[in-house]
Amino acid sequence: MQEIHKVCIIDDDPIFVFGLQRFLKIAHLGDEFIHYPNGKLALEGLRGYHEEHNSLPDLILVDLNMPVMDGWQFLEHFGRELNQEGQLVFIISSSIDMADIKRAKKFPFVKEFVYKPVTSEKLKQLVAKYSDPVV
Repeated sequence: MQEIHKVCIIDDDPIFVFGLQRFLKIAHLGDEFIHYPNGKLALEGLRGYHEEHNSLPDLILVDLNMPVMDGWQFLEHFGRELNQEGQLVFIISSSIDMADIKRAKKFPFVKEFVYKPVTSEKLKQLVAKYSDPVV
């Protein structure tokens, strides 16, 4: 399974983010976390991160409904400016609207649409699904 060290969480709910970080630690998916409460701050932060490290976090988790810049707007900009081959991006949302699921498929870098609440086991399974096999 691909090792996940750096995780970026883009979500405006601090309680959800706190719980998600605990789940990720339990699943050994991340030892360093970056949190942004909206897409605008995430784009700015990830641009700076990319300039400094010439890479992006190993896993990016995006909520859809946020103030300032929502998840859809973030994904549009991310796809044009920052997307890298093999980047793991998951949408994590409470939306069960089929239109949202269809819309997510328009972004080839979005690997999964995950429903809230999410468990550490579910995240671990999804990361394993998209990891390169060990050679």
